[in-house]
Amino acid sequence: MGVTEKIQAMMERQKPSDLLLPMASNDGIYFLDDGRIGMLMEYVPLAGANERTQEMLTNLINQAYLPGTMIQTIKMGVPDLNEALENFYVSRERPDNPAPEVARELCARRIDFIKEASNHPVRPRINDALTLDLRHYVSIAQPFSGVPYPTDQEIEDFKDLRERFRGSLEAAGMPSAIAEAREFLAVMRRYFDIFGDWDKHYDENEVLREQIVPPRTRIVPSRKQIRISIPGKRHQYVKQIAMNRYPENVNLGLMDMFAGDLTGLGTQIGIPFVLTTTIHIPDQSPAINGFRSKHALINNQAFGPMLRWVPILAAKKKGHDVLGAALDRRQQIVQASTVLMLYGHSPRELERRAATIMTYYNSLQAQAYGEQYLTLPTYVNQLPLHASTESIKNTRRFRTMAAEHAAQLLPILADWQGYGDGFFLHTRRMALFFYDFFSRFNPNFNWLLFAESGAGKSFAAQRIIQDYLARGAKIWIVDKGKSHTKLTIVNGGIVISFNRDSKICLNPFTKVIEIEEDIGMLTAMISKMVAPRSKLEDREEAMIMQAIQSVWTNLSSDMTPHDVYAWLLNQRESELAVDLANRLFPFSRLGPYGSWFNGRNNLDADAPIVTLELKDLEDNEILQEVVLLQVMITVQQGMFKGDDSREKMMIAEECGDLFKQYYFSKFAAELNAKIRKHRGSLGLIFQNLAQLYNSAFGEEIAASAATKLIMQQQPESIELTRTKRWIDLPDAVFDLLKSVSTVKGPQGYSEIAFHTPNGFGIARLIDSRFNQVLFSTEGAERTEILAACERGENVVEAIEEFIAERG
Repeated sequence: MGVTEKIQAMMERQKPSDLLLPMASNDGIYFLDDGRIGMLMEYVPLAGANERTQEMLTNLINQAYLPGTMIQTIKMGVPDLNEALENFYVSRERPDNPAPEVARELCARRIDFIKEASNHPVRPRINDALTLDLRHYVSIAQPFSGVPYPTDQEIEDFKDLRERFRGSLEAAGMPSAIAEAREFLAVMRRYFDIFGDWDKHYDENEVLREQIVPPRTRIVPSRKQIRISIPGKRHQYVKQIAMNRYPENVNLGLMDMFAGDLTGLGTQIGIPFVLTTTIHIPDQSPAINGFRSKHALINNQAFGPMLRWVPILAAKKKGHDVLGAALDRRQQIVQASTVLMLYGHSPRELERRAATIMTYYNSLQAQAYGEQYLTLPTYVNQLPLHASTESIKNTRRFRTMAAEHAAQLLPILADWQGYGDGFFLHTRRMALFFYDFFSRFNPNFNWLLFAESGAGKSFAAQRIIQDYLARGAKIWIVDKGKSHTKLTIVNGGIVISFNRDSKICLNPFTKVIEIEEDIGMLTAMISKMVAPRSKLEDREEAMIMQAIQSVWTNLSSDMTPHDVYAWLLNQRESELAVDLANRLFPFSRLGPYGSWFNGRNNLDADAPIVTLELKDLEDNEILQEVVLLQVMITVQQGMFKGDDSREKMMIAEECGDLFKQYYFSKFAAELNAKIRKHRGSLGLIFQNLAQLYNSAFGEEIAASAATKLIMQQQPESIELTRTKRWIDLPDAVFDLLKSVSTVKGPQGYSEIAFHTPNGFGIARLIDSRFNQVLFSTEGAERTEILAACERGENVVEAIEEFIAERG
């Protein structure tokens, strides 16, 4: 009878739980059936590492552990996205949410689209990976000498070890949480049912190992795979890929690539998986003595004719020399193993995927192979707290090295996944990515978006708007191209178009309450009317401010720009005042633009989402710019008067040309500085960073915008940003920014680099076909749906009909 048959026969006689070790727990410490105690922690991975990180991890592995200690670092990709999406969902389904019903419905569609991505690839032509919830764990198990239980002192020592370990992780930027019994059982159950829901049931009166595997589950090992059969569920198969040889120059960055190509365009694991590196701390004296003897033997063999007859001796000598030098630097000797476990419902598909991954690993200069015959022992070894010294001897799957080398093998790096629940995207490797401008981690809620023409900036802005609208935020959009008309109408909002036939009055004074608070912006507004294409001198601005305050004293909020004009004109003894009055004349009651600004301000922007569309004023650039500035001032006044507990967001498109104008840049800087205290957020959209930083107040605006989003840019624009040091990033990250791209079409996506106070990362915006049509700003997707809007048709039905006809 072969090895596989013997194991299979044994499994027929035993329950799966007989393979497991956890018996009981107390205060996050687990008592194992083989004379060891252990613990499990979940930690937050790093998005990047430097020499200091590597040094801290080396110190972590090189600590004085008891002989026989096992340390496992685990990266797990789970297809159940419910927990990951829970906060996002709950914040939109709260009873007091004022969001429009259709906004919440569209948000629910978005959630369903993402959940479906955990079963089927959403962009198979570009990346066939599933969307997975990534979890990161570390476990430690060490023997105790007490009989039959650990002594109180041993438990206290282990707690001290746990806290030191946690402290080291936190110092390296990886905060952790101890897995209590419920969480521990949920993680263990994942290994036997990775496609199920998170199950955190815990019975204090039952042995732990009897609570892990579902009743009547069968585990059937074969030569290449393991089949897990749970009553009432599809068979689950496990394929294991073991690392026989690591790359010669392995490091944390290279180890991160074992979870998939970093660009998201190459080979990905792509299916549910568990990647585990296990490190064994042996008894140092016999381990080092054994190594020294072997090292001496290889040194003797590596000279003379033996080296010519057995070339592999040269590689062995080099490896032993490296380990010997590390031992001389007082590094511990350890044994390490890395195994990737793949889960699926089809044995054939698992073999195909494993072959692709092994080819990819080999391209990284590693040597990987599919586990055969010892599938069950290797599988058990990957379970948290289950690797043992006996398994090292019996399976021969571990490699001897120094602690500083083993520290490079930990799968602790991952794509940065953001924070908060404002909106969600994907990372390049198809993990979920969350971000929230209103997060407590941000010093302010303002944001800037930079994207060259055609990169999808309006599409990205609409994705953000839709998710915040569903959370109950109030949205104002200032646009000059009807990019947001469809989105606004479908959500029951208001589109206010400014044209010659508009009966809208934008008197900047009507909605002012405290003149002292708004005098700066009002002065900027009148100054813009006086000098549409230039900046006034300080004395001219001072005269305008004096005029506003004088008229306000008599008329208060009933005043108009014409009253300012009249006051200036009446200062006959002042040539400066009269000159300013003459230049303000076009905006007086008698001027060509007077009807727009003199009277009661009747702009009604009170709706969950309002788009203020100025495209029809393009033939009169000066009027368009002044109207735009006053529209933003009116919106700002509405934001400041509203409920300060409700999130509010103003978004201005196509800011590049506007910021060439001094007073628009000045207004944006002032608004940015004080909008936060009213729980407001200002989003400004540019084509490139130069448009902002070359404006009069660009640096001030950038300093008061915590979040900067960078989409596809020309390489020259990135180089200019690097040269000018407009944003503080390492050179390697500037090179990474050049790779941010947009792929158009139904199978396309756009990428967004997030530069935030608490991290940097690149996210990928992938959306459903429905939202592609809804958000599109070009082609038939734009024109036909806009035409349906103008005819008063149901926008949702129009989009669905379009997709049915056009695909």
